[in-house]
Amino acid sequence: MSQVNEIKCPDCGAWNQSTGVVDAKCVSCGAYLEPERVAHAEEVKLAEARKGSYYLVINDNDETITQIFKIFINSVRWGAYYLVMLFFLIVAGALLIWGIVAI
Repeated sequence: MSQVNEIKCPDCGAWNQSTGVVDAKCVSCGAYLEPERVAHAEEVKLAEARKGSYYLVINDNDETITQIFKIFINSVRWGAYYLVMLFFLIVAGALLIWGIVAI
């Protein structure tokens, strides 16, 4: 005996076959069948992408002081990056103003 899994669309109320895919859409209206799962999956993707940009990866099994140290080092790294970018923008702006005034 086979069971058919169906899920009700939260927008239009139509019943759709459940495929188990996170971003499954309703056949009738095209809305997400499980918007909470879609939102959660997007948050997980964003967190993973953010983790990839860390200089020192923060693990869940690290001690608290180690996690704080890694967060501090990552913050210092990004702060230095933005300071260098700011310096070059200031120099480029000064050269632009100097070039306009010199004409």
